[in-house]
Amino acid sequence: MLRRDAEEEDQSISDELINKYIAYAKTNVKPHFNDEAKATLIDYYSNIREEAKKSVVGKPITPRDAEAMINISMAIARIRLSEEVTVEDAALAIEIYNEALESVDLDINTAGALSGVQSQEEKNEYIKASGIVKDCFNNWIDEYGLSDELPYELEKDYTISLEVEMGWNTDKARAFLERELKELIDMYTLKNSNR
Repeated sequence: MLRRDAEEEDQSISDELINKYIAYAKTNVKPHFNDEAKATLIDYYSNIREEAKKSVVGKPITPRDAEAMINISMAIARIRLSEEVTVEDAALAIEIYNEALESVDLDINTAGALSGVQSQEEKNEYIKASGIVKDCFNNWIDEYGLSDELPYELEKDYTISLEVEMGWNTDKARAFLERELKELIDMYTLKNSNR
């Protein structure tokens, strides 16, 4: 066993040689996609994007993800010192991409979460919650005028409303209410300052 380990150690590549290899590949190898490799990535990207859009909880991948797969494919070809990105390179890039998603508990239908993409369900939730806040704002203006601070009764009522309607805890409901009201106040102030 020791003899085998010693033989394997003798066959190892030095860090210096690896660094030279990488530098050479970066400088001298500029791979281009063949048609099949290009089609492989395009088909994969468009198919999984459409599949994710069909689900209300789907978060489709973005052009940034496609760019990542392109770069991985080119790096694979560069490692082989090849001027051509092949279907095999593209397939390996897709496999690496999928494994990276799995490592952060995502899949191809939820990959857009990395880029902040919202699912249709999340968009609908935001629209519903925003409607509650707009109602609060309109009641504030109608009943109190735009005072410096949201009256406690309204804050309490609408925080509870967000908790019940959205299923949120008090902190999340209050933070959303404050953030959305600030935007509405800013828009209202801007609109009325020109009158």
